Amino acid sequence: MNVPSSCYGLFIDINNNLYCSLSNQNQVVKKWLDGDSLTPIIVAGIDHPDSTSDALNSPNGIFVDVNLNLYVADKNNHRIQMYGREQLHGTTVAGSTSNNITVTLQEPTGVTLDGDGYLYIVDRHDARIVRGKGNRFRCILGCFSTGYANNRLMRPRNLAFDNRGNIYVSDEMSHQILKFTYYNRSCNRITSNVTSRHLSFNRPKFCATAAWTSFGTTFASIRTLPSYIFVTANNSVYVLSPSSSHIYIWRSHAIHSPIIIVIDYLRPNSIFVRNENEIYIDKGNSNHTVERWILETNMSVPIMNVPSSCHGLFIDLNNYIYCSLKDYNQVVKKWLDDDLLTPIVVAGTNHPESTSNALNSPSGIFVDTNFDLYVADTYNNRIQMFEQGQLHAITVAGSTSKNTTITLNEPTGITLDGDGYLYISDDENDRIVRGGPHGFQCILGCIKSNSQASKLTHPSRMAFDSHGNIYTIDTAYARIQKFTFSKSSCNQITSNISSITTSRNLSFNRPKFCATAGWTSFGTTFASIRTLPSYIFVTANNSVYVLSRSSFHIYIWRSHAIHSPIIIVINSLRPESIFVRNENEIYIDRGQLNQTVERWILETNMSVPIMNVPSSCHGLFIDLNNYIYCSLNSYNQVVKKWLDDDLLTPIVVAGTNHPDSTSDALNSPSGIFVDTNFDLYVADTYNNRIQMFEQGQSHAITVAGSTSNNITVTLREPTGITLDGDGYLYISDVKSNRIVRGGPHGFQCILGCIKSNSFTNALTHPYHMAFDSYGNIYTFDTAYVRIQKFTFSKSSCSQITSNISSIATSRNLSFNQPKLCPSATWNSFATTFVSKDVINGTPYFIFITTNNSIYVVDQSTSRIHIWSNDFTVPTITVSDKLISSKSLFVLNNNEIYIDKSSGNNRQYFVEKFILDANISVFIMNTYGLCWGLFIDINNNIYCLVNKYHLVAKKSLDDNDTRVIIVAGNGQRGSTFDVLDSPSGIFVGTNLDLYVADTNNHRIQMFKQGQLHGITVAGSTSEKITTGLNHPTGITLDDNGYLYIVDSFNNRIVRGKGNTFRCILGCVAPGSDPHKLKGPRQMAFDSYGNIYVVDTDNHRIQKFSFLKKSCESSVMITSTPMLSHSTTILLKYSMFYLMLFMFCI
Repeated sequence: MNVPSSCYGLFIDINNNLYCSLSNQNQVVKKWLDGDSLTPIIVAGIDHPDSTSDALNSPNGIFVDVNLNLYVADKNNHRIQMYGREQLHGTTVAGSTSNNITVTLQEPTGVTLDGDGYLYIVDRHDARIVRGKGNRFRCILGCFSTGYANNRLMRPRNLAFDNRGNIYVSDEMSHQILKFTYYNRSCNRITSNVTSRHLSFNRPKFCATAAWTSFGTTFASIRTLPSYIFVTANNSVYVLSPSSSHIYIWRSHAIHSPIIIVIDYLRPNSIFVRNENEIYIDKGNSNHTVERWILETNMSVPIMNVPSSCHGLFIDLNNYIYCSLKDYNQVVKKWLDDDLLTPIVVAGTNHPESTSNALNSPSGIFVDTNFDLYVADTYNNRIQMFEQGQLHAITVAGSTSKNTTITLNEPTGITLDGDGYLYISDDENDRIVRGGPHGFQCILGCIKSNSQASKLTHPSRMAFDSHGNIYTIDTAYARIQKFTFSKSSCNQITSNISSITTSRNLSFNRPKFCATAGWTSFGTTFASIRTLPSYIFVTANNSVYVLSRSSFHIYIWRSHAIHSPIIIVINSLRPESIFVRNENEIYIDRGQLNQTVERWILETNMSVPIMNVPSSCHGLFIDLNNYIYCSLNSYNQVVKKWLDDDLLTPIVVAGTNHPDSTSDALNSPSGIFVDTNFDLYVADTYNNRIQMFEQGQSHAITVAGSTSNNITVTLREPTGITLDGDGYLYISDVKSNRIVRGGPHGFQCILGCIKSNSFTNALTHPYHMAFDSYGNIYTFDTAYVRIQKFTFSKSSCSQITSNISSIATSRNLSFNQPKLCPSATWNSFATTFVSKDVINGTPYFIFITTNNSIYVVDQSTSRIHIWSNDFTVPTITVSDKLISSKSLFVLNNNEIYIDKSSGNNRQYFVEKFILDANISVFIMNTYGLCWGLFIDINNNIYCLVNKYHLVAKKSLDDNDTRVIIVAGNGQRGSTFDVLDSPSGIFVGTNLDLYVADTNNHRIQMFKQGQLHGITVAGSTSEKITTGLNHPTGITLDDNGYLYIVDSFNNRIVRGKGNTFRCILGCVAPGSDPHKLKGPRQMAFDSYGNIYVVDTDNHRIQKFSFLKKSCESSVMITSTPMLSHSTTILLKYSMFYLMLFMFCI
């Protein structure tokens, strides 16, 4: 075989093909040895280094299995590629870029398979051999570190098996071939009667509400720093002090006279005790072993070799001892029933990483009765659980867990109780955390006070006694603290909630609305107040209560008495919130004045304290069980207290007293709401989200905000939250100056959505809102110091029924949607249909009817030019005050829908111009100029407002001129629910809306009724589509192919699914017939020809469809309708035809 350079790997498969790995050419070639030709063929790689699936980068070792699958050690791509038989695209079967969880590699140079299909990889730069299959990989040789010892590698190149399974490795840097003997006993099945071996430590069982005394008692003070504690099943306590090399032993109930054992070890870090007589001690720092010390004989024997100190020791029910090698980022184990001292690696990769198969300075370990291994992965701030035999772990606690757990800071210890719940020594947070049936919560060290009895500092380890009491190390005071289990915390508490909830009515309004509910965009001023309003409450009888924190006033408008408010002056320092019941009881925040919440009785003008609070309540709420809730903005918590008892002390129901963004924390919470299921909703202001805490849960679900797991809405410092009768959310999005609704079709802005100069629809910092019984919304407008009322539009919920199929079949399309085959092609060289000279202006927008009448908007001269079929000059020119008009849409060849603006550009609207009658009819107001107009088969008209980044629509079949927003929210952005300066739109026959989202360089498709778009074209699409640069137009043909005007790329792109290609302007920009420059929009005629508004060249180009490109496919079909102008044209044509025949 001839080759252009050295072969870094050679292999002959079962078909007698010889393979060569050409590292310098980034390819693998092969040749059949039974043929005479010396020329090979390429089977993998593309002749230049790349990381795509069809490319390689310096390939080395190769292997071909019995199925003729080719495996390549793709060295500089740090992966193993598998090429199926005759496939040119490889699958990454090992390496960090694999679709499966495998193993991280560094410059692999060799790959071999055993008879069961397991891969053996020479991971050269990491100086190790890795074995694996599927998503289970582990290091088998050279797992600790590089070196010249007989258990280490330096720079391995390749490996091979002998027929006994021994592995030979060529280690280049050490200039050796190393032989590693296969250990036969590693594959012997080990069985044991698990029930016959008892635990030597305690795993008590607790109820869900288990608690321990917050104030500990000092079990023992030790002069030298304690680091490890073990409590046996007989309640003997063993404490290790590494600095003094002492073990202190308190036999059961003998707390005053410890046995002190002096061990001649250098800083031992852990112990494990069995049978009250055997102590397993870490001696990794002294002589690289773990030893078994027999107390009765005072003798020790080595039982396992280790490369460094064990920061955790554990013996499972199968008699395996585990060691946590903090310095090597691994956990190893060895069977105590054999004489071998060498352990095997069961977790970690010898590199400090945060992947699922790696650890970073692991400390405490625990193995449960299922033989699942739990590791306190200290510097990764998590607890990892490795199921038996698995090398990839699940994060069961820590901020990186897929589940909602708890944030940890360098955890060092892990223990499980009898029900499998976790107890974590969260070292740097100075606390003990429990993961119970209701989630994770702090149980010890939770309050930072000055009391030494409740303080914990670096509690590195903990242990249970048989009574459920917790012993832990308090490092700062060099002591062992005992926290007593509170038996009363597990007494059963029962209550009949249903009898309570049915007897109490709501004091506020929760109206029910339809999915399409809308409110007038322009509010009426209910009241102007001289001092700044801060809170509003509307009762079920429609009395309105407004709190002004700056003047200490409460303004009360009794139902329908809007001109004469009652004014109450309250002697309180900056009250923040109120809640009203029975039209007579006002619950008022007085946290700033005297750290209470008071109940004010209007009839008697008397108040009484009902709850103590440490600061102001930025939200108050009373639920159906008569609990009052207070949102403590300064303490980042929500507390509650039952109004039916005399205690004034509340309990914490949400938040951790620290401003944080984890699921159990809050950051300056404001408004709150509790529904009939007793789920608590919190406006988590500085976290820009709405949190929902289910009853009894300390971890919340983000139901609105950019950090939600669901697609919701982006918020900016929300301060108020309300629910309607169907449980849909209404959010006061204060910094966005709007009210947002989360309805059945997602989230949308309902008030303050458009920033205009109108006084009546402006909203500035609407801190709170409330419903009256009619569904009208009352809210603040802070800038104008007023209460605005936005009336519910009843017509928005009038039931509209229509038989869409009958509409669709009875109304033909007024534009062309040709049916084109997948291989459709157009002549690359265009003819100029319109130039600047023909119309004395600049073409801006084009529309072609099914009769091939062509309508062109000339923005520069405020005219519409109309060409009848086959005319080269306009047959009709319509002049009007088309101030800044951007687009048009034509129906019936006689009705032209066009956007307009008033002369001062302050009012925007759409008109219908009737050609026959030469009159205009007002259709609707719009938020701005329509850069795109479209009428769907259901007779809805759409307006794309570029300036406000939205699409609005209204039905042409009713007289209501109110529009609804169907895409975007008035603010630019790049998430799925927003747009950025969109330019073109198209609505399919299934009523899906397509938007050319210009500044986001993508095409968005909004399914009918959905407010979240799907990216169907653009680099941010989940599918492989095409890169776009400021697309401005979008059209579909009858087969669903997209035609995109890719403006800044000066081209037209066609595509569907994940197959896109350039069809026009595919070369550099210019003015030649085959070039485009800044195209804006395109349209089809009935023959499939494409007309492109070539903006920067001031022309419209016609590109002819090449019928031969579809000659084996279905031909173009269309059902043209005769237009008014085309009928006139036909009459003239018949006249000239008869005249010609007469002359003959």
